[in-house]
Amino acid sequence: MMGLAQIAHQYKISTERNVLKSRLPVVLLFFTLWSCSNLQKDNEDPRTISLVIDESELIFDHKDYFISNYSFFFKSVGEDSLILFEGQNSREFFLFDTKNTSVSKLMEFESSGPNFLDEEVIDLETYANGYAILSSDYLQFTDLDGIVNNRIRINNYKNNFSNPSAFKATSIKFISEDSLLIAKKIISSDIPDVVDRPKQPIFGFFNLKSDSISDLEIFSPKETLVQDIERGYYSNLSEHYFLIQNDQIIFNYKFSPSIYKVNINSLDVSHFSGVSDNFPVKREPFLGKNYTDYVSLIEHLNHGVYFSEIVFDVRNQLYFRLAKSVEKKENGGLNLSNYLQVFDQEFNLLKEIKLNEMMKLIHGYSNGSIYLVPLSKYQTSENATRIIKYSFSKKEE
Repeated sequence: MMGLAQIAHQYKISTERNVLKSRLPVVLLFFTLWSCSNLQKDNEDPRTISLVIDESELIFDHKDYFISNYSFFFKSVGEDSLILFEGQNSREFFLFDTKNTSVSKLMEFESSGPNFLDEEVIDLETYANGYAILSSDYLQFTDLDGIVNNRIRINNYKNNFSNPSAFKATSIKFISEDSLLIAKKIISSDIPDVVDRPKQPIFGFFNLKSDSISDLEIFSPKETLVQDIERGYYSNLSEHYFLIQNDQIIFNYKFSPSIYKVNINSLDVSHFSGVSDNFPVKREPFLGKNYTDYVSLIEHLNHGVYFSEIVFDVRNQLYFRLAKSVEKKENGGLNLSNYLQVFDQEFNLLKEIKLNEMMKLIHGYSNGSIYLVPLSKYQTSENATRIIKYSFSKKEE
């Protein structure tokens, strides 16, 4: 039985990339998105377990650092460590120590020049000698001080909109010291005039020794509609998130409750519905014929159901995800529902916990605790960041 690292070496290189020069090694996990907070009450399935939940509020004083509380990238990278990227007025990463509730600057980049970084960071992985940073256009590798020693253009959408093989990377995971698994958002999921023919893989390997990308033959599920453009498309909601668990790739989409598990040895795909009483169906697609009606498209994207990336908790062997629904009221207001979903290892929904405050789930490492950061509207100070920590312990019923 082969693992991901062995399989990565078997795949034929399909795309050569020019790079500065690299060498690297391993480890860690993944990044952010939306939703909500403080526990209200449980909806429990009779099959389920009991979770003992401890909620605590952590306040991180910014000291003299400029941190806007509008940052979109936050990631958990260890037992007591969160990394935040501030890209609004600078290009700085900060380390949040959750044990001591302290903040320190981790590294700083330029907005232009040889050590530049895009203003949007999508993902970050740590390894022995530094960091792998995925930004909107590039994949860059740095040393521990944040000096870029390798940069690859990873988004080939630009000026390539009619090419069905065009993609942009949306997340990364190390699978060995010389290989990254990347999620590929294919252009047919974003542009309704482009049909996914021939089928394009939605995952690939980046080889750090050869500076090249090879495809992993996993393709878009039917519900993405990339081969059925008459029914519509999902635009910005068509990105997929993934994590790696015991030679399984687990992935899901923003627009659907569905969860997919791929056996990396056989490439067999298992589908789990992920539905609940509160989220029984996926959101409706946007009609391709209205593609250029941007007002309607934005209106469509701002309402409906949304699902975050899945986080695996090592200690409790459970999966967590945030789900939210935004609906218009008759009076023009919004009806907002936010839930923390808890799944067992077979993706049976164990609990769906209603939350009150709008928050983002901080993705990445989890060992008994998860972190949620209130959106800027719900932060109580301009000079501090408030983070909610939920610690879980499992009790079998």
